[in-house]
Amino acid sequence: MAQENPRRYGIYFSDYGVKALKIDATDIAASIGTPFDNIYAQGLSPLMERSEGDARNRMTYASMHAVLRPKGRVIMVQSAYRTSKSGRKLYLSLREQLAIVDSMKLFQVVKVFNHMIIPPGFYSYYNRRILNWIDFNIGGVIPFRHIIILEKI
Repeated sequence: MAQENPRRYGIYFSDYGVKALKIDATDIAASIGTPFDNIYAQGLSPLMERSEGDARNRMTYASMHAVLRPKGRVIMVQSAYRTSKSGRKLYLSLREQLAIVDSMKLFQVVKVFNHMIIPPGFYSYYNRRILNWIDFNIGGVIPFRHIIILEKI
């Protein structure tokens, strides 16, 4: 699991038996010796900044590729929009991310789809059913997030 807030999500996922570690995404193998079937990365792509240069972003993809078993998958959740002008200058867009993936020839893109129009903070126990309906029925048209599924070649 890759996340921009590993403590909060680490606690959440540990309740379900998933161990969360804070590691350097450019060298996953140094932190974890065993290969994975899948990598779930929420918030990883926005952390791959344009200012860090193409080489560092390529290192991140190569690092994920190195620790995946054959046909392993990377599931990335990425924000669909950068609301501020500085955010648009700082972070890579979906198109830029996919161009890097395509040029490296390490992964094939299995699927890219839009999801979620309601920010997670709006969900509560009482409104979750109606918000889920909105997210799963309208989220493909007006997304809050992109889901990117890559498979190791």
